[in-house]
Amino acid sequence: MTNILIVDDDADFSEALQDSLSMLLSHYQFITCGKSSQVFDLIYSLPASLVITDMIMPDVEGIEIITRLKQEMPDIPIIAMSGGGRVGGVTILSWRMR
Repeated sequence: MTNILIVDDDADFSEALQDSLSMLLSHYQFITCGKSSQVFDLIYSLPASLVITDMIMPDVEGIEIITRLKQEMPDIPIIAMSGGGRVGGVTILSWRMR
């Protein structure tokens, strides 16, 4: 079975995303990671075909996860998302990678 890893510190959102996606993608297995500092332990222990990560988290920011994944595992597709928040005293309302 193909794995999709969801990285988000908001457990309720992760569960809602997993529930929604699993209705559309029933042949995928979803793994959630609530502590972004543990994402690399998970990614190395299981094969993931896709990583969906929040951009703003308290322990490791999504951009750090993306940068490291692109260096170490450049073929894994990544979807970055954010509901907004505060980073370094700056309020971020929305962000989109082009």
